[in-house]
Amino acid sequence: MHCKIDYSAYETMNKSIVPINQALMNSFDLVEDWLSACQSDDASAATLTAYRIGIEIWIEWLGSHRPAGPVTPPDVDAFRATLKKRYSAKTVNLRLSAVKSFYRWMVISGRLPVSPAAEIKSVHVADSQIHKRDELADDEV
Repeated sequence: MHCKIDYSAYETMNKSIVPINQALMNSFDLVEDWLSACQSDDASAATLTAYRIGIEIWIEWLGSHRPAGPVTPPDVDAFRATLKKRYSAKTVNLRLSAVKSFYRWMVISGRLPVSPAAEIKSVHVADSQIHKRDELADDEV
């Protein structure tokens, strides 16, 4: 069950604290800087690929679902809801991890004072979707 977050306090803050106009979001330099930082932090090639796909989907969603202007937590939550309608919980969480990582990097690098994705919860993954390994054989113990 997804808990509703009270955004009233957030919305009363100065709207300039969370980014970004659409042109900046589409800046390849910004995304490439973030991915380079991830690579410097020893992210695997698979992680970088997943992040690139996730952020591209996020940027595309922003362009088609909202006007340019500051990104807010309700925007990220709406993105999450849109993904839930189409993808499995694992895929939704993978896409969200890219968005969360991107905005966390934006805060760490001083480009934003707060992340609009920080409080967005991952989608619950049903136990049946969690990989369960067979028990260890005698020679594995």
